[in-house]
Amino acid sequence: MVGRGRNGHIPLSMSRIATTTPILVTLVFALIAWAASKARHESSGGDEIYKYPPIVGWLMAACGSFFLCIPFLGGQGDVPPLLFFSFFAVWGALAFAAAIYFFRYRVVVGEKVMKFGTLRFETVPIADVVDTDITGGRNLKLLVYLRSGRRLEFSNMLGDFASLADTLGSRSNRAPGTGASIQKLEDQRRRVSFVRRLNWVVGIALVVGAIVGGIVWLQH
Repeated sequence: MVGRGRNGHIPLSMSRIATTTPILVTLVFALIAWAASKARHESSGGDEIYKYPPIVGWLMAACGSFFLCIPFLGGQGDVPPLLFFSFFAVWGALAFAAAIYFFRYRVVVGEKVMKFGTLRFETVPIADVVDTDITGGRNLKLLVYLRSGRRLEFSNMLGDFASLADTLGSRSNRAPGTGASIQKLEDQRRRVSFVRRLNWVVGIALVVGAIVGGIVWLQH
């Protein structure tokens, strides 16, 4: 936790960081979404290769550099310099690790197998893919259902995200016109049930908050 200055106030530089961070995070995610929508996958020897746009990795590297620079801007108050630097060094290291992940991650869809991973690739036979689905909402995900019952998830930040589902569908052995798989239907049912329960919880919380606020207002 960042300490306070001698007069009990949060240092000005830290106050500015706390104020601007949500804005910067929103802008970064908007830029990533835009870059992913414009990116296109690569083809090599029958393999379709999907990866994150390079800008995602560079943004994470920039964030890591930013975190490492913060301690040298001062404004740590009464916090010991080593502790202050260590706090931001940890976040910087996490950002650089994320950059490496985004630079290295690949999804390779071949004629017979699909490989995905960062340093070590996991291989899944295309014949084991029984269905795919794209979730709704702001954070789209491609869900891939396997014959074993396992479900794989791929982020919409992957370049040419929509093509990935089409490629898997065209290279799997599912017959045209085949209905949704049992795994997909059950998963959709669970997601709908979760959203319904979440809406109930939010609704109850709003009602309780309104009642408590009304009681407090009447007492004054």
